[in-house]
Formats: sequence, C-alpha cells, structure tokens
Amino acid sequence: MLLLAPDGAPDNFTAEVLSPTSILVNWEPLPLINRNGDIMYVITSSPFNNFGGTYEDIVINVNTTNFTIMNLQESVRFNISVAAFTSVGVGPSSSVLTSTLEAGINLCGHDIIYVFVCVKLLL
Repeated sequence: MLLLAPDGAPDNFTAEVLSPTSILVNWEPLPLINRNGDIMYVITSSPFNNFGGTYEDIVINVNTTNFTIMNLQESVRFNISVAAFTSVGVGPSSSVLTSTLEAGINLCGHDIIYVFVCVKLLL
C-alpha cells in the first residue's frame, strides 16, 4: 500500500475564546477517504501583525478533534490553523482563524471579552 499525506482538510473549524489567554478550537474528524493512513492533527498558532513583540509559533500535535490553547498573550491577534498529518506528510489546512484577545470589561458582574474572528478556507 502506498502511503500518502492526507488529501483533505478538517471541516467546521471553530474557535471559542474562553478567557483573555485561552482559546478552545474544535473541528470535525477528517473523513476516512481523505486520511491515507493513521492521522494526527497539527494546530499552529502564531501572532498576527506582531508589532515589536517577541512571540513564538505554537505547534501542537493532537489526536483529538478539540484542544484548548492556553497561556496566550492578552490583546494579541492570532492566526490559528489545523491540518491532519500522517507519517508521510501534512495535508491542507482547513481554516485560519484570527482572534483578538483583550482583557474584558466587567459590566453588571459579567466579564465581556472582545473577539474578532475571520475564517478563510485554504485550498
């Protein structure tokens, strides 16, 4: 059997801001027809428009379809993507989300977190 990288991207990639420093990302499993072998997922998070700050890309390999990215810097926009991979290589990214995390405002006992989310399909 010829081993290949996945030839599809996970669907329905979403992000939920849990706090000013953490984001929960979710996606649907890659369909069996697109896997081309045993897969794991790689989540990549990197700052967007890094104006003078020093940040590193966060690359996480997981075998689930959700993950909470923690210890993010407050008030920074992040590009987040997810892709499936096999021992041969990485498949296409399903989406890239940009989320702005800002410290919330307390209004009537509730913390409000401002969020900007942009989703774009990469083919």
